Amino acid sequence: MKLELIEKQPLQHILKYSIPSIIAMILSSLVSIVDGYFVSKSIGKDALAAINLGLPILFVFLAVGIMIGAGGGSLAGRRLGEKNIDKSINCFNQTLVTGMIAFTLLSISFTLMLKPIIYHVGLESNIRDIIKLYYGIMLWVYPFMMLNIILGMFLRCEGKPNLFMMNTLITTILNILLDYVFIVILQQGIKGVAYASEIAVIVGTIIMIAYFVSSKTLFHFKKYEFIKEDLKQTLTNGSSELIGQLSSSITLFIMNAVIMKRMGLIGVAGMTIIGYSRYIYNMIVVGFGQGISPMISYSFGAKKYNVGVILRKYTSRIVLFLGLAPCGKIVVVGKN
Repeated sequence: MKLELIEKQPLQHILKYSIPSIIAMILSSLVSIVDGYFVSKSIGKDALAAINLGLPILFVFLAVGIMIGAGGGSLAGRRLGEKNIDKSINCFNQTLVTGMIAFTLLSISFTLMLKPIIYHVGLESNIRDIIKLYYGIMLWVYPFMMLNIILGMFLRCEGKPNLFMMNTLITTILNILLDYVFIVILQQGIKGVAYASEIAVIVGTIIMIAYFVSSKTLFHFKKYEFIKEDLKQTLTNGSSELIGQLSSSITLFIMNAVIMKRMGLIGVAGMTIIGYSRYIYNMIVVGFGQGISPMISYSFGAKKYNVGVILRKYTSRIVLFLGLAPCGKIVVVGKN
């Protein structure tokens, strides 16, 4: 990265790195929306509500995945800024291994706890069956999904956000096509939704792995040396992401419980549809954060702290404007 150029043209570089990340995040959210469309049209509101009731599980995976990926990517970026390539590559491999161990433990834990939890909540038998079918498959898809996210963060760290965007585009289109095949043509029901996601995610992960074993990339797979201090910094750096995602998981769980009590499944299904718009907005904000993170990490590693401060200042203003824009629209509508 050319920090002098970034300092002179901060907004241009923020958009250069952030727009591909935002597009990738929006494409990821479109998968959920399309899944919801096929589920509501072909299976029914019970299935849509059942998927939403289990979404806190996904948020827990995201919390851990983004914590490890963002923390490890930030540390690797600082190492690159320090011109310490070997330590940066070691951090890449240690982050991947840490992630896969954590995701495997999460999958095993949720698989063992899923049945007791849904029976304890007191759901109707058909809803319990849908949750068991769908999340029984997805619990073993989420580790690959999180691995894909982590690899994408290191692609951005290399300064290649467009590659991850293209990979997300491919997997999104594949997921939509497979939704139609499994749900509409093959009539696989809720299992078809999970199968479509499973195949698309695994294909995306294979593409990412194939890139990192090629000679085109700075980061590559190799035997690594476990460094306790690197693990500590990885988890510490990503702890804010963990707290943010876990708070979303807890909030969604409580909200679903209240809606179920007052409105039943129709309320949960309705809230699922409303929540898609919030989800897209969140992905835009996350895209900005992931887009500028490699530049800030690199600048801090190179001890060009002023560049990181400038990038953060510009991005904060952009995100603030995006947050206030809908409020202005609401006020205008209210006056009319």
